[in-house]
Amino acid sequence: MSLSTLSDAALMKLPWSYFSNDSTGQQETNFTEDFGVIRYFTQGQCNALAYEIFKLKPCTLALVSDEPVGTDDYFGHVFVIDSDAYAIDIKGRRTIDELRSEWPMMPLIHRFFDLAEFEHEMLCWENDTPYNKDPKAKLWARRIVDTLDS
Repeated sequence: MSLSTLSDAALMKLPWSYFSNDSTGQQETNFTEDFGVIRYFTQGQCNALAYEIFKLKPCTLALVSDEPVGTDDYFGHVFVIDSDAYAIDIKGRRTIDELRSEWPMMPLIHRFFDLAEFEHEMLCWENDTPYNKDPKAKLWARRIVDTLDS
């Protein structure tokens, strides 16, 4: 089954075990080894990168968090889930479980129903650069999508 053929309602009904596929390790190499870039997209602008990838490639916006989405002062890391149920962020393409293991302090996962839900939630996030106006995110999203499509 391909996630790209499912409606948002059908995606919401899938158990998380569907998204936990076996892995032989990271499916793609890191998109960059530059620690400054990795830090930029893992310590503040992850939502911008996920948003830009979402605009370029069919995928689902998601996040890992320490508290439920909407809770005051929760911590979270935004990423996308591709049509093969792999997580994608600046660190690469890998299984959901592999991404979760990188964020052990954030045991919860939230899949956004649609872009409107994501945009509403992002109103509460404090970013140095608004998630939808980040030129670095636009650049890196294009690089990531081009790498995945090659």
